[in-house]
Amino acid sequence: RAETVLASLPTPQVSNDVAAGVADGSRVRRFVDLSTVGQRAAQRNWEVLREHDIAALDSPVSGGVHGALAGTLAVMVSGPRGEFEILHP
Repeated sequence: RAETVLASLPTPQVSNDVAAGVADGSRVRRFVDLSTVGQRAAQRNWEVLREHDIAALDSPVSGGVHGALAGTLAVMVSGPRGEFEILHP
């Protein structure tokens, strides 16, 4: 089973729903949300996941289709530094 889940989802509500599903009965240790969901949704994810000792990293991707095609996407990460270091290549 996976210890890390990366999700890129279309809306804040879908992000919250997926985070809740990950937290329920999961062996996941960290949830990295690559969606652009905003502060409220990210906070909700953090609260739900924290109850299950799952680290939440809010990591929206910026650049859109043009950035993807050009290879210039940017990822901004917010969350526990130690979890970031585990995932950093």
